[in-house]
Amino acid sequence: MGSRDEASQGGVLHRERLPAPTWVRVVGLVVGVGTVVLVVCLHLFVEENVAGLVVGVVTGALSGLFILLSSGDVEVRERQLVLVARPIVRKRLPTAEITAVEDAGPQRAADFGGSGWRVSGRGKRTLVMRGGEGVRITMSDGWEYLVVCSRPVELKRALERARR
Repeated sequence: MGSRDEASQGGVLHRERLPAPTWVRVVGLVVGVGTVVLVVCLHLFVEENVAGLVVGVVTGALSGLFILLSSGDVEVRERQLVLVARPIVRKRLPTAEITAVEDAGPQRAADFGGSGWRVSGRGKRTLVMRGGEGVRITMSDGWEYLVVCSRPVELKRALERARR
């Protein structure tokens, strides 16, 4: 985590981990293990080639692992806001281009159709892993980002400091 000394030297002003809900992790485990078991059973009873077995097991294991490891991160630095939906999507937004930061009130992940990066309208993106308070960030190019987190007051404070 960032310290005050690190922040004053251009380091991290705010960092928050956004864990995926338990049900998402359970789905990842079921998908991974279930696919591997199914492919192995099919191989034993149907006698397909070994290449098919390897591809099926690797695909199932990677799919489950991908879901199991999903989480989000929010990091505010002096010059950029980094929004991450693990394990793939990373968005870096220059803090100099942020035109507004405001409360968005309580949000539910179900309202966005799930967790992770969500499209919530034309020119609008949402990073939501679980329900919580939202912070709406408007960029100079018109894009709007909604971040649902557990420490919205600290996030807003850090963004205001970074915009100065």
